[in-house]
Amino acid sequence: MSKIKTITVISLILLPLLLIYYKVEIKKLSMIPKSSSNEWNIELKYNIQDMLGPTESTKVLIPVIESVYNQTVKLKSIKPKNSYKKIELDHKSLISVKKEIKRLSINYQLKLAESFYGQVMKAPNHSFNKKQYLSLNDFDETNLKSLRLLNTKFNFDRQSQLERIRALYLYLTEEFISTDESSSIKDSLELYEASNFVKAQILMALARINKIPARTMLTYIIEDKDNSYHLKKSYVPEVLINKKWLPVNVNASTFNRIAEKQFIVNRDVSTDFENTTAKALHTAITPVMINQVDSQEYQKKLSTVSGFLSAISLHRLSPTLQNVFLTILLIPIGTLILAIGRNIVGLKTFGIFTPILLSLFFLETSLLIGLLFFAFIVILGFGQRYILDKFYLLAVPRLSILLTLVIISYAFVGILSTQDNSFVYTGALNYFPIVIIAVFIERFSIHFIEEGPWNTFKALIGTLVIAASCYLVFEIYDLKVLLFNHPELLLMVIAFNIMIGSYKGYRLSELIRFKEFRRL
Repeated sequence: MSKIKTITVISLILLPLLLIYYKVEIKKLSMIPKSSSNEWNIELKYNIQDMLGPTESTKVLIPVIESVYNQTVKLKSIKPKNSYKKIELDHKSLISVKKEIKRLSINYQLKLAESFYGQVMKAPNHSFNKKQYLSLNDFDETNLKSLRLLNTKFNFDRQSQLERIRALYLYLTEEFISTDESSSIKDSLELYEASNFVKAQILMALARINKIPARTMLTYIIEDKDNSYHLKKSYVPEVLINKKWLPVNVNASTFNRIAEKQFIVNRDVSTDFENTTAKALHTAITPVMINQVDSQEYQKKLSTVSGFLSAISLHRLSPTLQNVFLTILLIPIGTLILAIGRNIVGLKTFGIFTPILLSLFFLETSLLIGLLFFAFIVILGFGQRYILDKFYLLAVPRLSILLTLVIISYAFVGILSTQDNSFVYTGALNYFPIVIIAVFIERFSIHFIEEGPWNTFKALIGTLVIAASCYLVFEIYDLKVLLFNHPELLLMVIAFNIMIGSYKGYRLSELIRFKEFRRL
């Protein structure tokens, strides 16, 4: 290469690398800024003195968050160290803290996901006292009398346990008004309004009256308010049906589900716990930066680090445009693969951009379904040309007929994708694949007439190889994230294209083609 080309290539390679070094090493930004889809740092602070109150107790028991239902505990640390003792009591993990400790802080890293009835936890076989969860000793006679009277209003004679719980759930969610003011169960039943905790206690008591083991869980719901995260306390009854614990989320209107951003602190809450431990508990939460782009969080961080970087960041775009650019920024990588395939390897293709467009079609459908649909359309294109040649039609009407046939076939694929247990997955169907396939078939037909079947077949194979290679590269999510956050890397693509464009040697296919000359 000439000196100008060499200097240009070196500059185009060094410039993005220096800019990324500035972002990562100097401004301390992540190379690939990521945030988990639902992974959180949770800090629970207990005021031990408030929990003890005026009692003569010398220690308090604090529940430990466990991996149950929709949550997985990845990390856990307790401060101060050596100030507690782990114990197992009635299948619950607890820690015992002496009264000399004023405050205790427990930090968790939780991975959360939505949980349905099919994922509920089986009741443990060890240290499980079923009678404990049928006992009504925690309820005074006045409240029990009101609860038993309410229970007589339900016709439970021929209903299964699950049907009974569902009926109680619907009654509490539809008839009762939620309030922040705490009152007795008797007053709540008369006024048809109850606090979060009382509503959970009512369902738990009614379940036990109907001989269904039940308990109440303390959970927290993660809320996003004013560009920051907060935790909202929510009590969830849990009933034992068919040897499985079923959450009945009466305070979030979800019968058999723990919400995606909800985690469980204690699976067996008593009234004493509500009056002491829960009120002495202070919480804090932050998202964990792990495995999925979080534009909002990253843009906040950029604005605090550099106003210039924040101003030119693609994270400023709307979510719709961000999804568009996640794909568009990959197209230059596809053209680089095409340049290598044509100029270095020596593959033949249908035009310059046809393989790239075809790889985008595969992204819209999936590689396997895309190839099958593509093969069907190629056969269809051959058939329609053979038939329409007898009618001696002009080019535009012919292309219109081809486009109509492609749309009919595409509609058939769409219908297949809606069937139960269908092997067809088309993602989000749109207009783009129709245009790609219709134009490709017309170009394929013209090439077949002008170049013959053998050259057409070689071009078809080359096109599919490059399209499939581009598809495999486009599917790399980390590459999408890298280019989206560092679009200056596309300058390196220009540099590589200059190098490939300056190559005047043999292609790999030509080394095979002219192998006889090497023997001379």
